[in-house]
Amino acid sequence: MRGIFYTIAVVLLLAPLLGLVYYYAVNAAQEASAAADSSSVMPAGKLVESLESDFDRALLISSKSAVLSATERVVGAGVPLADSDSALRSLLVNGTFPGENTTYQSSTYNNIGRWASQMEALARFYGYSISLGVSTENVSVQMENSYTLLFKANLTVRASPLRRLGTFNITRTSEYSARVPLEDYEDPLYAANTQGLVPRSFSFNTTQVWGVAALDSAIASHVYLASAYGPDFLTRLEGSFAASPQGLETLVDPNELLAQDLSLYNRSMVDYKYFNASAAEGNAWTVNGSTHSLFILDCVTAARFGVNDSIPECA
Repeated sequence: MRGIFYTIAVVLLLAPLLGLVYYYAVNAAQEASAAADSSSVMPAGKLVESLESDFDRALLISSKSAVLSATERVVGAGVPLADSDSALRSLLVNGTFPGENTTYQSSTYNNIGRWASQMEALARFYGYSISLGVSTENVSVQMENSYTLLFKANLTVRASPLRRLGTFNITRTSEYSARVPLEDYEDPLYAANTQGLVPRSFSFNTTQVWGVAALDSAIASHVYLASAYGPDFLTRLEGSFAASPQGLETLVDPNELLAQDLSLYNRSMVDYKYFNASAAEGNAWTVNGSTHSLFILDCVTAARFGVNDSIPECA
């Protein structure tokens, strides 16, 4: 089923890119006569503006594909990434993981390098030499907030006529950005620590979790909460439990684990504490009044959720 999901996702991501190529083919045909005049600066200027405008869409598509590919690699192989930043930048630009020459399946048709080469070839067909410069060195990725990844890229466009070289040259460099909401992407940290048997996708809570009833609802609905105590998405790709200002946390459902014959640990059942093998067991207790009798919390976390009075050891 996961293979079908990713195939559908890649097709959906690819569709706009094909539409972009079609758009250029149609519009370039309409300006073919102008492009034939290699000294005509105006059509080249319009072409540059069109490329810059459509790079926004190409960047967004490639960014989403990079996130999908990185998550799929961790979930499928069960092995965290050595450097999530480098991996995402490489997937965005080349469709490959660092140190690999073969494009990753989910990014084969959705990366900036492929978009650039297609646009350069199409421009040559209509009489222009176009160079679209973008590399991993001028691309960055960071957490904009707990729920969103922010990609930034500098694109350099160089345009000149194929005939009568030197008649004119246009060079322009601009910065672009693309935001990728993490909603519905799979949490690589949760899947990796449940042997891939208990996948969990990001679904973000919009209200404060405070009190036993709200805690029970958060456990049952598997939501994620913005939390400076938990790891962010980039850190989760690396299998790390380190806290981040843009971090996330989710509550472990013990019944989910038992349903897959996974052992239960005597650790506080907030994900970055529960799955951390280096954390000591103990000092976590049942929340009185909770419908999840196997769920346990430590006193510090219980206080953050307003249920410390429901744990005798924490009151």
